[in-house]
Amino acid sequence: MSRTSIRALTAFLILAAAAIGCGTGGGGGLSGGPSANVNIGVEPNHIDSGDRTEVAVQIASVREDAVAIKIRFPLGLSYVTGTAYYLIDGIEVVSNPTENESDSTHTYLVFYLTAEGLGHSGSGTLFMTLEGVSDVTDDVIEVDVDLDDPTENNRTEFDISDPQFDAQDQDSIRVGSGSSSSTSSSSSSSGA
Repeated sequence: MSRTSIRALTAFLILAAAAIGCGTGGGGGLSGGPSANVNIGVEPNHIDSGDRTEVAVQIASVREDAVAIKIRFPLGLSYVTGTAYYLIDGIEVVSNPTENESDSTHTYLVFYLTAEGLGHSGSGTLFMTLEGVSDVTDDVIEVDVDLDDPTENNRTEFDISDPQFDAQDQDSIRVGSGSSSSTSSSSSSSGA
């Protein structure tokens, strides 16, 4: 089985498990609804420091010309540079976050994507790897999709002091503290 097939199967399994309790609430669209439908899955979601977990964000029904995909996770995790890519119409497209910034409690990764970038299917999955760097007790990895302001340079559009983050979906994560389970459970939260 090819790497792409394995990744697609992994994404399907993660997102199928996540879809049971997922939502697509949140804000950011011009019409007042979400800018896109998103589901997030984390596997495994219980790791030790030094171990890695894969995050898959399924994106569909983009309602804007371009969107900002924001991922938020606790400081006990770190993005593994060079691991992010989209799987769109069966093709892997390497991507890097435009922003990788932290405040006192969270790290934010921000990716920008055009609706055209989702290919013929109009949907895709963003994959990335995070590494446990310190203990995290029962927290979440979240996703929010907002309008990409065409009048603002993407390098300056995101402001860590005002991240404008309203989680559309989340999945649990724990680092250390006797982590031994690799089950995944997703729950939904909606923002303004």
